[in-house]
Amino acid sequence: MLLDVDSLWVLICACLVFVMQPGFMCLESGLTRSKNSISVAVKNLADFAVSTFCFWMVGYGLMFGSSAAGWWGQDYFFYDWQDPKEISFLVFQVMFCGTATTIVSGAIAERIRFKAYLAIAFVISSIIYPLYGHWAWNGLNGESLQGWLGKLGFVDFAGSTVVHSIGAWVSLAILIHLGSRTGRFVDGKSHPIHGSNLIMSVLGTMLLWFGWFGFNAGSTLAFNDQVPGILLNTVLAGVAGLLGTAGLKAIHTQNIEVTALMNGCLAGLVAITACCHLVSTPMAIVVGATGGFVMLLGEYYLERWQIDDAIAAIPVHGFAGVWGTLCVALFGKEELLALGRWHQLGVQLLGVAIAFLWTFGVAYAFAALWKQLFPLRISLEAEHLGLNITEHKARTETYDLIQVMEYQAQSQDPSLRAPVEPFTEVGIIAERYNRVMGSLEQALLQSETLAAELESKVIERTKALTIANESLELEVQERRQTEVALRKSETELKAFSKTLENTLQELKQTQSHLVQSEKMSAIGQMVAGIAHEINNPVNYVFGNLKYLEQYSSGLIELLMMYQQHLSPPPPDIDEATEELDLEFLLEDLPKIVSSMREGSTRIRDLVLSLRNFSRLDESAQKEVDIHDGLNSTLLLLAARLQRRPHQQPIEVEKYYGDLPLVDCHPSQLNQVFMNLLVNAIDILDEIYAAHPTRTGKITITTKRIGSDFIQVAIAMMGKVFRPRSSVNYLTHFSPRSRWVRGQG
Repeated sequence: MLLDVDSLWVLICACLVFVMQPGFMCLESGLTRSKNSISVAVKNLADFAVSTFCFWMVGYGLMFGSSAAGWWGQDYFFYDWQDPKEISFLVFQVMFCGTATTIVSGAIAERIRFKAYLAIAFVISSIIYPLYGHWAWNGLNGESLQGWLGKLGFVDFAGSTVVHSIGAWVSLAILIHLGSRTGRFVDGKSHPIHGSNLIMSVLGTMLLWFGWFGFNAGSTLAFNDQVPGILLNTVLAGVAGLLGTAGLKAIHTQNIEVTALMNGCLAGLVAITACCHLVSTPMAIVVGATGGFVMLLGEYYLERWQIDDAIAAIPVHGFAGVWGTLCVALFGKEELLALGRWHQLGVQLLGVAIAFLWTFGVAYAFAALWKQLFPLRISLEAEHLGLNITEHKARTETYDLIQVMEYQAQSQDPSLRAPVEPFTEVGIIAERYNRVMGSLEQALLQSETLAAELESKVIERTKALTIANESLELEVQERRQTEVALRKSETELKAFSKTLENTLQELKQTQSHLVQSEKMSAIGQMVAGIAHEINNPVNYVFGNLKYLEQYSSGLIELLMMYQQHLSPPPPDIDEATEELDLEFLLEDLPKIVSSMREGSTRIRDLVLSLRNFSRLDESAQKEVDIHDGLNSTLLLLAARLQRRPHQQPIEVEKYYGDLPLVDCHPSQLNQVFMNLLVNAIDILDEIYAAHPTRTGKITITTKRIGSDFIQVAIAMMGKVFRPRSSVNYLTHFSPRSRWVRGQG
């Protein structure tokens, strides 16, 4: 049995309408951000599968089954089709249902959960679209329309309202529940979110335009003489929508936006869909151009109401769809209208109003119920990362690069490098980014080196400032003591009633003395350390001056003897003597040596004064913790232990036992620790100078021996620093320095 021409035409047009599915996919994916483009594309694929399956199960039966009083169909549920003509009509209507469903995916893109969207696609293709389609189109494949709207004379030839407005009003209802994308509207101001690939969107627009030929011309359900005129009206309406929108935009903004061109074209195509079989060619151009104007008006009001339609689907398919449906009565040839023009306009208004109330109401109620039971919108974190990753685990080169950059920003690690994909734009960006990070890493290393050198200089300057501040602290303390004495004198002149106040004053004075005593003790420790550091080189210089005097006097005497026995001297010796200025040498050399001796003597006197000053606070013994003394001495030597930035620091290991308090002079005890540790550091520095690869380590061990003695052992590089030091904490403590290099 051969297929008739009309059925063949319907099948060919059904295939053309299917092209609108990839058209919508390209359009919507290009108008959304790249982090969500895969998710939008997958939604277009999935909603076609859901809508086709649901329309075959129940949708077609509700829409085109035998009518129950014009409200719903009663048969063709889960039907096994056999008639080729009926199958051709079913396939054609399946494509229409898929088109109505897929409009929603673009409008609500970038924020809805995938499961929730599939549920919405199920409701559209199973309930919303089939029932309204029954009211308007039931009987379309028969002798006459059986739906209650169709019987009233409602005309929507190819679905400006039945298909396009249905998808738009569902989108509007869902958007009210979803809300806008993060950052789209801030403080009442609009911030457009630009698409990722306008070239793909333009391709999608052209694919939709191509599919529209089957959409409109196939609605004749026969290959008749209406087809050429419908195709011509469809082409011209799309052209008029594009040019009219572009012209209006150019007048208003002095700029022609790419999205305005695409949406203007689509709005003209949507508007002509309802009346393409009724209007003349000039009127088709008017319908297309005005459809573009209505679309722009819809965009303006949606933005004013802060409704975030990602691809302007509601203005294009909803507003332009309503306008195109009304154009049946406004611009249709009167002889082709079944009703009078004004009567027809009233029926058309009723049809678009019922479409809005039915579609918006059911979709809004379903979304509200879904929100009560399940999440409708994705989380803020998922919206930030993008649905490609969070919903579908679809990684891209751009995402991997951004992840590395974000992790690097959080970890502050300049050594991280981005993956480079060769021969791609993202790979080139990653390569340049890695170069920048390499330069930054080198700059940071140089900055760290400079910072270390600066820190060393700051430490040296701080030491000098500390010495200068000591005299200031002493002056402040003296003034405080004077103030206390004055206050005490004032209290003694007051009456007996002020006795309690005098007692309180005495307590304050005692506290002040304690604080001063502690400060003097700390200052004495620091001064003693400084005196120790200066004393050794001064003694060395002072001791060698005697030999310098002997050597210089011997040299002078030798020169005098040469002059006496070599008279006249040889010419070369005579020239050397003149250059040397022997008379000046004989006169000034003893003065220079004498001046050096006086300077060394002065320095020794200063060191002695510093050492005496360090003991001024030792007015009495007291019980102290040996571990506190060791720790405070290590704190004073922290800079010495750290060495310079490019050197390995000296490691200190402490093994402290359970020790009792020791009755002694704290400053003298700390001075012993200072001498021991300074000598140990000096020796380690000498070892380090000879063997830079060897790291320095000082081990301090304390333990209690018997009931009366405490042992303190200091070891360098694992070797004990002799001799063993035992302290009887029950008797007066006095350091023994016969084994210490230096004085203390």
